[in-house]
Amino acid sequence: MIPADAPPPGGVPARSIVETIDLLAASRPGAIALEFPADQVALSWADLAARSRSWAAALAGAGVRRGQLVGVLLGNESRFIPLIVGAWRAGAAVAPMPIPGSFASSDAYAGHIGAMVADGGIEHVVYDPRPLPDLERLMAATPGAGWIAVGDGGNGEDDAPERPVEGEALAVVQYTSGSTSAPKGVELTHANITAGFAAYAAATGIGEGDCWGVWLPLFHDFGLVSTLTALSVGAGACVWPPATFLRHPGRWLADFGRRRLTHYSGPNFSFDLMRESYAPDLFDGIDLSAWRVAVNGAEPVNPLTVDRFHQRFAGHGFSAETMVPGYGMAEATLAVTVPRLGAGPRVLSVSRRALAARGHAEPVAEGDPDARSVVSVGRPVPGIELRIVDQLDETLGEREVGEILVKGPAVTRGYRGHAAAARFGWLPTGDLGFIADGDLFIVGRSKDTIIVRGTKYHPEDVEPLVREVEGVHHGRCAVVARGETDERLAVVAETHVDGDELGRLRAGIRTRLVRGLGIAEIDVYLVATRTIPVTSSGKTRRRVLRRHLEAGELVDLEDRLPEASSAAKRQAAGATPTGR
Repeated sequence: MIPADAPPPGGVPARSIVETIDLLAASRPGAIALEFPADQVALSWADLAARSRSWAAALAGAGVRRGQLVGVLLGNESRFIPLIVGAWRAGAAVAPMPIPGSFASSDAYAGHIGAMVADGGIEHVVYDPRPLPDLERLMAATPGAGWIAVGDGGNGEDDAPERPVEGEALAVVQYTSGSTSAPKGVELTHANITAGFAAYAAATGIGEGDCWGVWLPLFHDFGLVSTLTALSVGAGACVWPPATFLRHPGRWLADFGRRRLTHYSGPNFSFDLMRESYAPDLFDGIDLSAWRVAVNGAEPVNPLTVDRFHQRFAGHGFSAETMVPGYGMAEATLAVTVPRLGAGPRVLSVSRRALAARGHAEPVAEGDPDARSVVSVGRPVPGIELRIVDQLDETLGEREVGEILVKGPAVTRGYRGHAAAARFGWLPTGDLGFIADGDLFIVGRSKDTIIVRGTKYHPEDVEPLVREVEGVHHGRCAVVARGETDERLAVVAETHVDGDELGRLRAGIRTRLVRGLGIAEIDVYLVATRTIPVTSSGKTRRRVLRRHLEAGELVDLEDRLPEASSAAKRQAAGATPTGR
């Protein structure tokens, strides 16, 4: 077990972030709190306080009452943060809701929003009509909710009597990012989020004079908590729409450097995108030396990503110690573990076979064919305690793999409408990991574990082998289980290749895995880019992918070729017509 660190000295300067904003509005009214470059909008602390009070009045006027849950359906724009702070002033809780971009159809989106409203008992939804393609369908899917258009609300002209923020009152219902079909809302009180902000701020060293760059959706916990953590200690936040980053990641990073921003948080793939989008003329004169903390989380951290990013941007002032691989979850407000600042990433080389067969992280030499590199995600942030347990809930020892359990003041009391999440105060995370010399290492998800011939395989262990095969587009692949009794590995890889190259790529992936894992129960599916479903933060939705596979909804690129040619290629790849 890793015990909790002592709370950070001082912590947040008030009992809640609402009180913090008011204190800063009084002491530094003209200083910039939030900036939105895409809209050319900047909000001072005085603006943020006034607009949030105006939103409290607008929500009360629209029928929002103390203790109710308000859905927030806005993009990354200047009304988002004032609106949720206004809801807290009015005594309500908020449930950030996804905008339609990541959904395949309007029917799927309406079904998801309807499920959130029904599950959470959301009584009001505040929305911006601009990103919503079919508002009538959404309203029909949510008969129990009143819809409130943003209009001119929150313009700072009206005030309403405020409700004092109570620590045990519900603040946020944070819905998980979509890795399951049914939305599940994490309940967080004001005491939870206040503790979470203080812990994350202490772990990342952010303070007054710093500024956090955010492009992740504010409806997602990684984007929202990073932004609010900055505000909670008097730092600023600079917020872009996700599309600004995803369309031009290199241009975004250059702007980040020009603005001399100090903090960033994003999934592993975002660092790959920035590196791949590098162009010498784009970064001419760009200095990244002000960048002190780059939190790499939300998905497994790839050691190659860490090393290659530093190599690419070291010449522009990016330090190796800036990269901070971390581990977090909505159930803990966000941060669970973060490495000590300035230590630099720590990578271990362990045996794949020992992990699979004995659940032990046995050291092996780097470069050994059996070696798997795993990156430390650090130690618990202040207030968080952590255990690694086996299936009997017994605490495991050094380098023994088991499920991660956490507890602490930032950890949820449970899920909306469901039984309490914790077991005797400890929350099961569903993640598998081990502790070595006090650091936590993540090796997979217990729910994603695949058993072949009695041996367990973790997708995070297998997928790096697939990424090494030339022809897999940007390393985009996923491994899921296939079959009800005798499990098989189903490998889904995105690619741009076509024609004869498809058969060769399929054979290359199979050969790489057969040699690396020593099993033949492997089916390979080659699909078009952007086929593998992901969450808003970039996590692979493996269970959704498996459902698509089992329902016959996954279109293999070879199936688009003439049948004779397709059959010949499958035979050459060593696959059957049904199992590939």
